[in-house]
Amino acid sequence: MKQACLDAFGIDLTSFRPKIANLRTAVIGVRENLDLRAIVEATHRPLKRAEDCIIASRQVWFGDGFVTTPVYQRELIPVGARIKGPAILNQMDTTTVIEPGDEIFVDELGNLLVTVNA
Repeated sequence: MKQACLDAFGIDLTSFRPKIANLRTAVIGVRENLDLRAIVEATHRPLKRAEDCIIASRQVWFGDGFVTTPVYQRELIPVGARIKGPAILNQMDTTTVIEPGDEIFVDELGNLLVTVNA
């Protein structure tokens, strides 16, 4: 191997000890079905109404100018809620911007379904 490096690259690596830089593995198996609603119940802390989840408002530029836009705390929005844009949804790992005229629906698993130009 060391001689191959010398031949291929013109570099003498005899003084270096090889190290594993990356190691990847994959496992394929069979498991019981997982009810994703249990995850939603464990992580989702909804309030009764989407309006109760507004934590702030801010001026946001949408094409033609600034629009006063409510900011929602994402994990507090109840399942089944519909929110018409403009809106901003804050959560730990992302921010979702709903433009004016668009709408979101929170499905039974907590997914955000966005309808553009609702």
